[in-house]
Amino acid sequence: MFHVSGKCGKILVAFLLWKGWELKKTHDLSEILDFCCGYDDSFEHLFPQCELLNEYITEGRYPGDLPFESTGKDDAKEAIEAAEKIEEYVLKNINLPSDNKK
Repeated sequence: MFHVSGKCGKILVAFLLWKGWELKKTHDLSEILDFCCGYDDSFEHLFPQCELLNEYITEGRYPGDLPFESTGKDDAKEAIEAAEKIEEYVLKNINLPSDNKK
Protein backbone atom coordinates (compact mmCIF):
# COMPACT_ATOMS: atom_id res chain seq x y z
CA MET A 1 0.00 0.00 0.00
CA PHE A 2 2.87 2.34 0.74
CA HIS A 3 3.87 2.28 -2.93
CA VAL A 4 0.36 3.33 -4.02
CA SER A 5 0.21 6.26 -1.61
CA GLY A 6 3.78 7.31 -2.44
CA LYS A 7 2.93 7.44 -6.12
CA CYS A 8 -0.02 9.73 -5.38
CA GLY A 9 2.24 12.08 -3.47
CA LYS A 10 4.57 12.27 -6.44
CA ILE A 11 1.68 12.92 -8.83
CA LEU A 12 0.32 15.73 -6.65
CA VAL A 13 3.81 17.24 -6.29
CA ALA A 14 4.22 17.05 -10.08
CA PHE A 15 1.08 19.19 -10.43
CA LEU A 16 2.44 21.67 -7.89
CA LEU A 17 5.83 21.90 -9.59
CA TRP A 18 4.07 22.36 -12.94
CA LYS A 19 2.34 25.36 -11.35
CA GLY A 20 5.67 26.78 -10.12
CA TRP A 21 5.43 25.67 -6.49
CA GLU A 22 8.63 25.67 -4.44
CA LEU A 23 9.33 22.12 -3.26
CA LYS A 24 8.62 21.44 0.43
CA LYS A 25 9.35 18.18 2.22
CA THR A 26 6.22 16.44 3.48
CA HIS A 27 4.67 12.99 3.26
CA ASP A 28 1.17 14.11 4.27
CA LEU A 29 -1.05 13.81 1.20
CA SER A 30 -3.72 16.06 2.73
CA GLU A 31 -1.12 18.78 3.25
CA ILE A 32 0.13 18.38 -0.32
CA LEU A 33 -3.47 18.50 -1.58
CA ASP A 34 -4.03 21.67 0.43
CA PHE A 35 -1.18 23.26 -1.55
CA CYS A 36 -2.85 22.05 -4.77
CA CYS A 37 -6.10 23.71 -3.70
CA GLY A 38 -4.18 26.96 -3.43
CA TYR A 39 -3.71 26.78 -7.20
CA ASP A 40 -7.01 25.11 -8.09
CA ASP A 41 -9.76 24.69 -5.50
CA SER A 42 -11.43 22.01 -7.62
CA PHE A 43 -8.90 19.56 -6.11
CA GLU A 44 -10.77 19.83 -2.80
CA HIS A 45 -12.96 16.82 -3.58
CA LEU A 46 -9.86 14.57 -3.36
CA PHE A 47 -9.40 15.06 0.41
CA PRO A 48 -11.19 11.80 1.36
CA GLN A 49 -8.88 9.81 -0.91
CA CYS A 50 -5.77 11.54 0.46
CA GLU A 51 -6.85 10.97 4.05
CA LEU A 52 -7.44 7.28 3.34
CA LEU A 53 -4.02 6.89 1.72
CA ASN A 54 -2.34 8.85 4.54
CA GLU A 55 -3.17 5.95 6.85
CA TYR A 56 -1.05 3.64 4.71
CA ILE A 57 1.82 6.12 4.47
CA THR A 58 2.03 6.27 8.25
CA GLU A 59 1.85 2.49 8.62
CA GLY A 60 4.44 1.93 5.91
CA ARG A 61 6.85 4.57 7.15
CA TYR A 62 6.35 4.20 10.90
CA PRO A 63 5.02 0.68 11.54
CA GLY A 64 5.70 0.80 15.30
CA ASP A 65 3.51 3.87 15.79
CA LEU A 66 0.24 2.16 14.95
CA PRO A 67 -1.20 -1.17 16.00
CA PHE A 68 -0.57 -3.72 13.28
CA GLU A 69 -3.64 -4.59 11.27
CA SER A 70 -3.55 -6.80 8.25
CA THR A 71 -4.79 -5.16 5.11
CA GLY A 72 -7.52 -7.15 3.49
CA LYS A 73 -8.54 -7.42 -0.14
CA ASP A 74 -11.32 -4.81 0.25
CA ASP A 75 -8.90 -2.35 1.89
CA ALA A 76 -6.39 -2.83 -0.90
CA LYS A 77 -9.06 -2.32 -3.56
CA GLU A 78 -10.30 0.85 -1.85
CA ALA A 79 -6.76 2.27 -1.65
CA ILE A 80 -6.02 1.47 -5.29
CA GLU A 81 -9.28 3.09 -6.41
CA ALA A 82 -8.45 6.19 -4.35
CA ALA A 83 -5.00 6.39 -5.90
CA GLU A 84 -6.39 5.95 -9.41
CA LYS A 85 -8.93 8.73 -8.83
CA ILE A 86 -6.18 11.11 -7.69
CA GLU A 87 -3.89 10.19 -10.59
CA GLU A 88 -6.64 10.56 -13.18
CA TYR A 89 -7.74 13.96 -11.86
CA VAL A 90 -4.21 15.38 -11.64
CA LEU A 91 -3.21 14.22 -15.10
CA LYS A 92 -6.41 15.70 -16.52
CA ASN A 93 -5.59 19.05 -14.91
CA ILE A 94 -1.95 19.28 -15.97
CA ASN A 95 -2.95 19.46 -19.65
CA LEU A 96 0.37 18.34 -21.04
CA PRO A 97 0.72 18.66 -24.82
CA SER A 98 0.33 15.32 -26.55
CA ASP A 99 2.81 13.91 -29.04
CA ASN A 100 0.17 14.40 -31.75
CA LYS A 101 0.36 18.19 -31.43
CA LYS A 102 3.98 18.54 -32.59
